[in-house]
Amino acid sequence: MKKAAYISHVIGIDRKHGHLYGYRRACFIVREKDKTLTVVTVHPAKPRAVIRNKVESLLSRELRKIETQERNLRRKIALIKAELSIEKAELNLRYLRARSESKKLAYKARMRAIDEYFTQLDADLLSVKHDKRGVAKSIAAYM
Repeated sequence: MKKAAYISHVIGIDRKHGHLYGYRRACFIVREKDKTLTVVTVHPAKPRAVIRNKVESLLSRELRKIETQERNLRRKIALIKAELSIEKAELNLRYLRARSESKKLAYKARMRAIDEYFTQLDADLLSVKHDKRGVAKSIAAYM
């Protein structure tokens, strides 16, 4: 573990965060909260050094691209959630003041739609994080 190189911050299938390290085609996932270490061995074909370097640089570029995409998506989602949270609060206020049942139903439906959109945004971000985990493990396979 001392010689392992840090690859990336990843999220597991169980949605727990950890740091991925790699050394000689072995992945080490360290989770600070649980104080656990998970070891995963990856068995790719043993490529020549020239090919391995090309693949490693390609995967590193891909990882940087995915990390940039994740960072941009996280920022975009935070802004969207902030704007929609304000709208949801205004709708809740209108709902509490409304007397008409049809208006109450309309406000309630819009609030539910906002909650569903929040869930969809979180799922999109989780999908990008899973893609990042796959690329990070691929990098460990070529170390």
